[in-house]
Amino acid sequence: MSKHIPKEELQEDILVTYYARVVAFLGAHRKTAIGIGIATVLIVGIGIGTYYYKQSENKKAETLMSDAEQYFRQADYKKALEGDQQALTVGFEAIVNKYSDTKAGNLARYYAAICEMNLNQNQKALDYINQYDPPKGILGVGPVSLKGAILSNLGQYKQAGEQFLKAANWDENDSTTPYNLLSAANNFIKAGQTDDAHKAIKEIIQKYPNTPYVTQAKKLDGYLTAAAIQN
Repeated sequence: MSKHIPKEELQEDILVTYYARVVAFLGAHRKTAIGIGIATVLIVGIGIGTYYYKQSENKKAETLMSDAEQYFRQADYKKALEGDQQALTVGFEAIVNKYSDTKAGNLARYYAAICEMNLNQNQKALDYINQYDPPKGILGVGPVSLKGAILSNLGQYKQAGEQFLKAANWDENDSTTPYNLLSAANNFIKAGQTDDAHKAIKEIIQKYPNTPYVTQAKKLDGYLTAAAIQN
């Protein structure tokens, strides 16, 4: 159940306010505001209005996120996703629906994907993560890797392997890269893509020999070698 938004707050829609000011300006200066002048006023006026509107909406979304994040930290994924009607709190699902164009709304998609996956609703989780816009750098690795895990849960092992490779290359480092390469290899093996699995394994062994993942990579390499000899 969403929190009640007062009527007065809805009437103070910043975008509508700025648009009204632009229209009023054009009405008062009909003869002079022509051609490029009209276009400039419209672009600047609506542009400013849109900026402040989005800022305002994002703050509202961030405020609503606090309750959902608390449920999430408690591993109460159902309440985190759907909210609590008795406590009058909203969940990530409602935030995504109402504030989809805000930064907080985008982050809510990521949270919602994790919640759905933990509730064994992997198709719904995939829908959310497909709509999520991951950040560049190390902060984007987790969401990109999460999609690989969801695809693997759905039995789409080849696509999962490719997604884990994407996560491995998203931000190359000694921690997340070999982990995602190993995850890619395991999924490629399940998909019967042994050549792709070998490539991922070799990259771990050659580029990340001092990481804890190299031991598992060597075991997989031996397994694939033995399987190839038997065949």
